[in-house]
Amino acid sequence: MNVFRLFFAVSWTAGPAIASWVMLRYDFVGMFLVAALCFPVYYHPARFRPGHPAAADCPGGARADAAAPVLVRVDILAYFVSFALLFAAGTMG
Repeated sequence: MNVFRLFFAVSWTAGPAIASWVMLRYDFVGMFLVAALCFPVYYHPARFRPGHPAAADCPGGARADAAAPVLVRVDILAYFVSFALLFAAGTMG
């Protein structure tokens, strides 16, 4: 959760300055490429955090980052759906 808060705070403080520089320098193609690169950068701290089980440690040989077992919980599913809807609304806006 702290990583999410960090990226959210950075997006509001440094994001507009970085976006305007990228827009002036690289046009819309650069903007979309930078936005696409932000997702792996955001995913990296969550995926490789200490204590994250390796794929070999998962029962049944399942992937360690498989979402299906986690999304069975109603509270996690609600957070996931609201987060996806928030991104969809931002994209449409």
